[in-house]
Amino acid sequence: MTKQAIPPSQLFEQPVDDGKTEYILGHEYEVRDWRAGPPGSGPTTEVHVLVPLGPGMKAVMRIKSARALDELVGVLLEYRKEVWP
Repeated sequence: MTKQAIPPSQLFEQPVDDGKTEYILGHEYEVRDWRAGPPGSGPTTEVHVLVPLGPGMKAVMRIKSARALDELVGVLLEYRKEVWP
């Protein structure tokens, strides 16, 4: 198995309270597995990360492969090292 390349971390230098951009800040998120068919119709094929955007709205990140999930985890771990050394 070859080592998977992880994109480098980048510092986000924009304030989240600049009055121009609306950000929903919170710690609530859900992680679920997903299948294309009805419940119990077969194996799940994706991992979904759901993030609330406001009342009744959620953004969904669909992760469709083990490699994509590994990359996301790797990027998050790099940021963890950067922010909390």
